[in-house]
Amino acid sequence: METYQAVLAKISKLQEKADQLRRAEIKDVVQRIREAIQHYALTAADLGFTDAGTPKKRGRKPGAPTTSKAPKAGASKGAPKYRDPQTGKTWTGRGKPPNWIVGAASRDAFLIDAIAAAAPPAAPKARRASAGAKLPKTGRTAGSRKARKGSAANAASAPAAEGAAS
Repeated sequence: METYQAVLAKISKLQEKADQLRRAEIKDVVQRIREAIQHYALTAADLGFTDAGTPKKRGRKPGAPTTSKAPKAGASKGAPKYRDPQTGKTWTGRGKPPNWIVGAASRDAFLIDAIAAAAPPAAPKARRASAGAKLPKTGRTAGSRKARKGSAANAASAPAAEGAAS
């Protein structure tokens, strides 16, 4: 039975022999390549060793400043719609619901508008108009659109129902 040291010695000798054979083969391969380059009058550009004739690399150049698409610190993804009355934590209504609202039968109790309606009205703050100030968006909410669609569908089906009743 061979020992571990004997096997390591054999591995070392075989590795040395493999390195010698590789060096000999490399000399032969380099000689054949040189002959082919000379025979066909190839240049470094023909072989792709220069920028000429190669497609431009994609991506950012080394040392160029990076731009981040991550939201800035303190930036929110939307206005909060729900508030936990006990802790004051808010949730926009998007994504995974927080634990304080998961078990609720109805989320209406957590609506910020409902909480504000239950609280006494606060004195309105004076707004100062500036040239770059955005005006608040006015218009219909998603709920009012659904109500309109529902009433339009009911109105359209009402004449058909009257005709069927006659």
